[in-house]
Formats: sequence, C-alpha cells, structure tokens
Amino acid sequence: MNDNYIRKVHIDWDIIPKDSYLRNIDALKHLEDFSFNNRITFFVGENGTVYK
Repeated sequence: MNDNYIRKVHIDWDIIPKDSYLRNIDALKHLEDFSFNNRITFFVGENGTVYK
C-alpha cells in the first residue's frame, strides 16, 4: 500500500504572522491539529487556475 498520503496537519500558530489571512478562517482559527481518516490528495494552485 502506498503511504504517500497526508495523514495529519499541524498548524503552528506561533509562526503564523499576526496579520495572516489564515487567522481569519473560522474553520481553522481554533485548531492546532486535524487528521484525515481516509486517503486524501490536494491539488493546489492560484485562484482561478484551471487544470486540464
């Protein structure tokens, strides 16, 4: 089985700048860790990017 999947994310708020937009995301601002129970893959790009 391939283990190249994200299992857990840790947010170190001590290194996130005080004016970062991340601090304004309601779903994140009270979290330090979150885990994924299933395999997950993220595709990340600039807003409005279209992948073909």
